Order: sequence, then C-alpha cells, then structure tokens
Amino acid sequence: MNTTERAPKASRHEVLTAISMNLILGWDIGFKTKVICSQKQDSIQG
Repeated sequence: MNTTERAPKASRHEVLTAISMNLILGWDIGFKTKVICSQKQDSIQG
C-alpha cells in the first residue's frame, strides 16, 4: 500500500499549483481593476 506515501506528495504539489494559480489570478484581477479605476477617473475628470 504505497498510496499513503504518495498522497502527501500529490497534495503538496496540488497546493503549490493552487497557490501559484491564485497568485497569477490575483495579480491579473488587480491589474485589470487598476486599469478600470484609472479609466473611470479619466472619464470623470475629462
């Protein structure tokens, strides 16, 4: 029964990929919100 030995490695890999995906998605969303906010400010001022 090697499943118990392989499980932690798989879950650790999945956690790392999930964290990296969340970081990429968070940066992407933050960048888009910044662009949208700057566009709104420009439209309000102009």
